[in-house]
Amino acid sequence: MAQISRPWDGDSGGAGVGDCGPYTSGQWDNLFESAFTGGQALTEGVIAGVGGDLAVTGASSPLSVAAGAAWVKGKYYESTAAEPVAIPTPTVSTRIDRIVLRSDWTAQTVRIYRIEGVEGAGVPARETTDGVLFDLLLYQVSIVITTGVITLTDEREYVRGPLAIIYRRQGGSATNWATTGVNNYKPGPMKIQCGSISWTGAPATSGDIHVNFPVSYTYVPIVIPGIYNMAGGNITVNASITLSDSVHLYWASADGVTTHVSVGLSWLAMGI
Repeated sequence: MAQISRPWDGDSGGAGVGDCGPYTSGQWDNLFESAFTGGQALTEGVIAGVGGDLAVTGASSPLSVAAGAAWVKGKYYESTAAEPVAIPTPTVSTRIDRIVLRSDWTAQTVRIYRIEGVEGAGVPARETTDGVLFDLLLYQVSIVITTGVITLTDEREYVRGPLAIIYRRQGGSATNWATTGVNNYKPGPMKIQCGSISWTGAPATSGDIHVNFPVSYTYVPIVIPGIYNMAGGNITVNASITLSDSVHLYWASADGVTTHVSVGLSWLAMGI
């Protein structure tokens, strides 16, 4: 069938076969995946800003998984309170476990689940079979045999679909953008940072200045350059960026003749 629309009242025996119900759970999964994650399983994940974003904390057993919500292969999951996860101590060698959200089609549940690794081996694989078992990664858990000390590695991905709220900003205040700092607000995979810097030098018609981001990005971000001081004539500005931790800002006199000894440049960087 090339075209469908849903949901509608009625059953599949009436007019518009394929458009009317009853609908299977798989059809609802596909609808939710398209609506909330762009139809891509790899863009599913934790829903930013709900509860504690399913963050895992602790240095010994039991660990605690904070409240939060997620989409797991088209299934909606929500936890309204912290959940404990017991971590057995290894007996022979250091072991790496994984804490995931497991969608189980047989049990018809999505639940926090610990994938137990093999002592002395690497990170255990997750389940990725649609319609059977599908795991959304939360954290890696490394347990040292001699001490039982646990080290956590965050593996969370956040929903990046068309209806997701995925942004965060960094600063020293949750409400005042002018307060400097490195705290994250509105947790999610995207960072938004901004700043300003002055170029000073001998009279010149052009110049450039290197800016280090307060917090490095994982990938090369988008950078929008700007000007806040162009006394003495119009100036153009552009940005050149190939790194995840810095950007070069270039300015030039618009007429190519007027010289400047000080130019104020601003920047806005967005990325993950």
